[in-house]
Amino acid sequence: MKIAIISKGSSIHHLVDPQFKSTDYIGVYDTDTDQCMFKLNEKNMNSVQRAGIQTAQNIVQTRAKVLLTGHCEPKAFYVLHYEEIKVFIGADKTVALAIEDYRRGKLQEAKSADIEGY
Repeated sequence: MKIAIISKGSSIHHLVDPQFKSTDYIGVYDTDTDQCMFKLNEKNMNSVQRAGIQTAQNIVQTRAKVLLTGHCEPKAFYVLHYEEIKVFIGADKTVALAIEDYRRGKLQEAKSADIEGY
């Protein structure tokens, strides 16, 4: 299974990015291979409009079934929910620790967006 993680950098030692829509990187952790690859979210880093939706669409393209993030706005949540990607909020450490927290059941599955849209 693939797990997407919103990240401030391109390694598992970087922090999870609390700003979903303008995140710098999307990490993709593969539970089968225990490998994490990072995709630059370049198109959305400085975008003013639709950045959350575009970031969500980038996550859909990774084929992840789960997203680990600090927060998720309404339009992005809708896209992810529609694509049957489970969103787990509250990740506020490094990517590696967010994955570990997910595995241990320490992150909360979101039933809706937890912040207002912009």
